[in-house]
Amino acid sequence: MKKTNLILIMIAILMTSVIPATFSASTLQSVAQTKAFTHTMFAELGTKLPCSNCYIAREALHKVYTSNEYPFYYVSLVDLVDTAAIDRIDEYNLHGYPTVWFDGGYRVEVGGIPESEAYYRQDLTDCGPRTVPNIDINLTATWLGNAQIDIDITVLNYESSSYQGHIHVYVTEVESTMGWNDTVGHPYTFPLLDYAFNQDISIASSGTWTGSLIWDGHDHYDAQGNDFGNIQFGNLQVIAAVFNSEVHQGFSDPPNGNPFDAYYIDDAAGVWLGTPHPPEVPTNPKPVDGATNVDVTKDFFWTNNDQDIGEDVYSDLYFGTTNPPPLLKTNIFEMTYDVGIMQFHTKYYWKIVAHDNHGQITEGPIWSFTTASVPDITPPTVTIKKPKIGYFYIQNNNGKKRLLLKNALIIGKITIEANAIDTESGIDRISFLIDGKKQAEITTAPYTFLWKRFSLPFISHTISVVAYDEAGNNARQDIKALKFL
Repeated sequence: MKKTNLILIMIAILMTSVIPATFSASTLQSVAQTKAFTHTMFAELGTKLPCSNCYIAREALHKVYTSNEYPFYYVSLVDLVDTAAIDRIDEYNLHGYPTVWFDGGYRVEVGGIPESEAYYRQDLTDCGPRTVPNIDINLTATWLGNAQIDIDITVLNYESSSYQGHIHVYVTEVESTMGWNDTVGHPYTFPLLDYAFNQDISIASSGTWTGSLIWDGHDHYDAQGNDFGNIQFGNLQVIAAVFNSEVHQGFSDPPNGNPFDAYYIDDAAGVWLGTPHPPEVPTNPKPVDGATNVDVTKDFFWTNNDQDIGEDVYSDLYFGTTNPPPLLKTNIFEMTYDVGIMQFHTKYYWKIVAHDNHGQITEGPIWSFTTASVPDITPPTVTIKKPKIGYFYIQNNNGKKRLLLKNALIIGKITIEANAIDTESGIDRISFLIDGKKQAEITTAPYTFLWKRFSLPFISHTISVVAYDEAGNNARQDIKALKFL
């Protein structure tokens, strides 16, 4: 049987710049306990700059990857800007952008649509149980500094017959620093820079194939002639994929368009060059801790963060009337959840356990709140502290009072400051508006917004601050201001 446990050896050698990492038979954590997969899978996303719907595919694929529910890795093949990606996309006889090839073309999805995530999950579910030869990959990547990576790979053949295949070892960034961004401005994740290995392999029964080299980013170039000498430790992932030599008929425009020779994946492994950090402690609970008179229909919100570049964090929500609360929902991605209609005048407890795709877990504190016995219909109070009517401000100073001024007079930028109080359910958020257009929404004190947009002289503007409480009530204050520059 193939190995199903993820083995990560992260060694930092003190007083040197050498930092090695090893993965063996990489299955992403916790997957093997829930699904019967025969191998670690691999996906390749074909995209380009610009591509209006490619961001949908990238987001969906990355969301599935970071959910830890499937043992797979993926790379983004950014066409037209990366030489290796161009060649790889040509091998697949691309029909259109975006396209995702799963396991070397065993499954193919074309287009970026809202249902992409569901389709990708089904594709992985279809790929995972395939019968594959009993081979295993051991991959080690050691950061040497100055864009150099020492890469060692061993492929073990546990079969009673010889194995024939092809190995790709992809050097990728976790998030692109080359300016390869999708149309919503997000850097492409795991974009292929270049190969470390790209060759046929032959392994005798019960034998091994080994490869070793130092990959130097200064010696590899994109399609515009830029080298990769600025890559950084902590933002790199090396991925190995072994393709079987048996050829199948694939179609990049399913069911029968754009044919290509498909070589299916037998195993994959990956190494993230950098010691993964656990997620930060969940913060900013809504309802706020200790709140009373909380509306019984209130949705939950919280904040997760992670120091690692490109790392998404998932949440497990514990919620109930007992302390500690029981588990309600696992693997929440959006940092918000609707628990339904709660009981009136009841004390509830809840907490968030955050986890990332490295299996790092951080448990948050237990928060509590009490629901309202009757609906909260009292709005909060809100006050604009700065600027004030009758005051003159220059470049965000504290202002000076001028008796003849009927408005606030502002030259240059200014920080708008507001106070908000709600003694019943608590403040949920503050919105800042200029001339009726929302500029910012702040959920935690201090409630401030830096207004620095250029304005012509002698034009009156309306500054508005709207405070919302946890029950949905709101209050607003407006002031008039003349702003120049």
